[in-house]
Amino acid sequence: MHVAVFCGSNFGASAVYRESAAELGHTLPERGMVLVFGGTSKGLMKITADAALQAGGKIHGVIPRNLVEKGQQHPGLSVADVVM
Repeated sequence: MHVAVFCGSNFGASAVYRESAAELGHTLPERGMVLVFGGTSKGLMKITADAALQAGGKIHGVIPRNLVEKGQQHPGLSVADVVM
């Protein structure tokens, strides 16, 4: 099962956002789920993706071409869909 997560490319004003993102990232692979997200290596998206990878999961990024060109694509993507 794939689960789409929409979250910020910044870290948020409170540590609870970072903690929750990491917890979610760890939980998805434990439940056999693949993370689908914005595909960047920034903010809460990076925290969630890194946690999923650390838990042995796969991450699927859907990322705009201009962010790829700026070098913001997460390096650990299992699947990368680059969109306009």
